[in-house]
Amino acid sequence: MGQPIIALLFGNIVISLTDGQGDKGQQVLDNVVLFTIVGCAMFLAGYGQMCFWTLSAEHQSKRIREKYFHAILRQDMSWHDTGKQSESLTTRLNSDTQLIYDGLADKVGLCLSNFTTFVAGFVIGFIKGWKLSLVLLCAVPLIGAAAAFMAKYTVESSSEGQGSYSKAGAVAEQAFSSIRTVVAFGSQKRETRAYLRHLDDAFATGSKKAIVTGVG
Repeated sequence: MGQPIIALLFGNIVISLTDGQGDKGQQVLDNVVLFTIVGCAMFLAGYGQMCFWTLSAEHQSKRIREKYFHAILRQDMSWHDTGKQSESLTTRLNSDTQLIYDGLADKVGLCLSNFTTFVAGFVIGFIKGWKLSLVLLCAVPLIGAAAAFMAKYTVESSSEGQGSYSKAGAVAEQAFSSIRTVVAFGSQKRETRAYLRHLDDAFATGSKKAIVTGVG
């Protein structure tokens, strides 16, 4: 709620400076004191938001990696031979849990704080000037539609990118584990081309994701 409150206090300061009535100095001083108090509260809340959510995400990601690793070790040998030949389990282990960490760390706190700012801003807006707030309310459906489209495409592109990276990791693991055979047959360039092809697919997916995010 700090951002809309600071905007309100700043408006009060400007009004006090331009209004010829009353004790302007005392009014400005009172608003500046409140401005400072709200700023300190925002600093403490922002630090706690970033610090504690990031620590929580770090602990959860570590726990998920352990569970993931134990689950892989418990599988039958046939599962490793037939089920996961097209992707790298180690790449998945790191990249998938990193996605979980990115979604849990500061994103949850930012989501909660932005939602609170959204609600508090409209509450303060309707209290101070309901006519202008009612006009601005027309933009909310457009903002929601853009956010929904961006979220949907981001999820799809992230899944495609993870698949490309896992395939690239599988090519690298296979080449490194059979490096003598690869060198004996002079297949270094062929393996490199296969690896780069999957990276190019991931790069194309990431570029589309960046464009959609920017447009959104």
